Amino acid sequence: MVRKLHVSVAVATQQRGKSKQFAGRRKWLQGGVIEFGEQGSYKDPTQLQNALDLVRVTEKPLVITYVHGWQNNVQSDDVAKFESLLARLNRAPAIRAVGFHVVGVYLGWRGRLTPVPVLKEVSFWNRKTTAERLASNYDCYDAIASISEEARKHGRARNYTVLLGHSFGGLIVERSVAHAVNAEIHGHADSDRSMPADLMIAVNPASDSILARQMITALYSRKTENTRPLFVSITSTVDWATGTFFPIGTGLASMSKGFNKVRVPGPANMSETERSFYTSTPGHNGMLINRATVDLHRTINSPRGHPALETNLEHNLCWGCFHVRWR
Repeated sequence: MVRKLHVSVAVATQQRGKSKQFAGRRKWLQGGVIEFGEQGSYKDPTQLQNALDLVRVTEKPLVITYVHGWQNNVQSDDVAKFESLLARLNRAPAIRAVGFHVVGVYLGWRGRLTPVPVLKEVSFWNRKTTAERLASNYDCYDAIASISEEARKHGRARNYTVLLGHSFGGLIVERSVAHAVNAEIHGHADSDRSMPADLMIAVNPASDSILARQMITALYSRKTENTRPLFVSITSTVDWATGTFFPIGTGLASMSKGFNKVRVPGPANMSETERSFYTSTPGHNGMLINRATVDLHRTINSPRGHPALETNLEHNLCWGCFHVRWR
């Protein structure tokens, strides 16, 4: 059986070298790793070309580009977890029925500074600075955009790209794509080619919510109802790093900064100090949250006997519900 929850969080919508490869890769599952150095530069530029070659030779690719977060790197267990997700997606009947072939690209950086207890916790701010450097410099976005561009050469309806970031990886995704989103919003670029992915997802993003507020405010000025998701941010209420550690640290840092009064997104003409956005992540800022999950405490039988993930892929969201686990 699967449990049903109410619809998930959606932050914004908009209409219109050597290449390390995944261990144990199977014929129908392909992927590669692109690693960046401390200053945000490619550690081995040939890794990008090898990833592009994989996308080019894969028929009807479903490309998942993933940026990991804090306490991870290209040697961590996160790589195996990502590979497991790709394998599960590739086995899903809904994916196979439409002929997609999954390709995964793992964007790696030094998210783990030290394994020493206490020291690894206080590395939060040092690693946050490094993530911000990756997002602001050229190479990381170059890799993201190049992968999507290569996938789109397969033609409309013959490719789909997803950009996924977790923790500081969510910060990197949000900040690196912000200007591309802005260009599309204002009609300065073709959305089919300028967007770094068809869908962008940040999971527990460890970033302040100033940029999220700016993007959502811009989108509120346009008619985005009943349009496809463009950028989705999902945060767990029990994530201690973003819910507890982040506001403590930013609260101390905010004492030496200046903040303006800014508009709160939404139809109401409200304003709030930017400090409220600087000291909280998007998913922990009540002024930005526009969806929340609620456990309905109901169970159903999966129509085809599939686990929750596969069941969700097989059915469009209806009645604001989705399945969260199989038992």
